[in-house]
Amino acid sequence: MQTIYNAANEIDAQMLVDRLSAEGIAAHIIGSHLAGAMGELPMGGFMRVQVADADVARASAIVTEWQGVMDADAPDPEPDSAANGSVSAPASTRTAQGGGIWMLFAGVFIGALSTYALLRLPPNEDEVDFDKDGVVDEIYHYDGVLLRSYSADRNGDGRADWRNLFSGTNDGGGTILQDDDFDGRDEARTDVRKGSYALTESDLDGDGFYEVREVFVHGVLDERIHMAAPDGGVIKREEFVHGVLARSEADLDRDGTFETRWTFDALGEPRRAD
Repeated sequence: MQTIYNAANEIDAQMLVDRLSAEGIAAHIIGSHLAGAMGELPMGGFMRVQVADADVARASAIVTEWQGVMDADAPDPEPDSAANGSVSAPASTRTAQGGGIWMLFAGVFIGALSTYALLRLPPNEDEVDFDKDGVVDEIYHYDGVLLRSYSADRNGDGRADWRNLFSGTNDGGGTILQDDDFDGRDEARTDVRKGSYALTESDLDGDGFYEVREVFVHGVLDERIHMAAPDGGVIKREEFVHGVLARSEADLDRDGTFETRWTFDALGEPRRAD
């Protein structure tokens, strides 16, 4: 699948899809699920029309022709009523307004059918190569029009080292898997709730035990705990204020008692040790 048109809104996208369908080309709208989240903001390039790779050339020609027709049909600005002396709409206009209501209902019905059809689309992927080096940098995985996962190759070695798995319930939840040393193994996993980080666990040495645990409050780091395998005993605990390290305590000999306690200034520099 390839993107051939970035739509201003869902109506704009659906009109083009209908035009392509009339020419026997199957097209899909990607990104319509984001319209509710964007609210009154312009959708920009988030809503796209895609076709199969084999249909790109013919569909692109139709898009060019369709845009020319739409530009030609754009209405001229209405004349100032005060300048031409008009005071009321003619009866034919009022009749047209009544017909417009039926057209509105028809549009809603067609939109509902289109939405139902879009939700039944097969899974597909949208690949992005930002630097045009032939290596895919990001892949968006869709189930119909719903974004299910996102993966990225940050260092360009051809392997995904960041994966965002969405919950699929439109609650802003999901899981992020990270390979920050690019060795092919995910060292960290993060639970996302309501669009913000909630908990990150890291297995830095690859033994299967997550020895570092970070807790977030409203997406801001609040506490970091270092634990020892296999019993999970706490070796060190760090507390943060507004994301900045404020206090820490450590049990370096692992006897169950914190021997050292530190406080830190606003720059994270130590101020006092107990």
